[in-house]
Amino acid sequence: MKMTTEQYTEIIVGKVAHTAKNIAKNGGRQEEVDSDIAAAMIITFAQEMMQVMNQVEQMNGEPTILH
Repeated sequence: MKMTTEQYTEIIVGKVAHTAKNIAKNGGRQEEVDSDIAAAMIITFAQEMMQVMNQVEQMNGEPTILH
């Protein structure tokens, strides 16, 4: 079963919202700590996106290219 662009977009939007919420939760901390936490969350987000892309690629049987 191939994923539609809309389904793929929904997954990405959900991940972005989740990451943004986590960054906002840590907003009361010191600036240096904030930047480290934000960087870690962005790295985690990127890793999650790679997993999603790999899953979509396996489901669709072709490489997933973001435009």
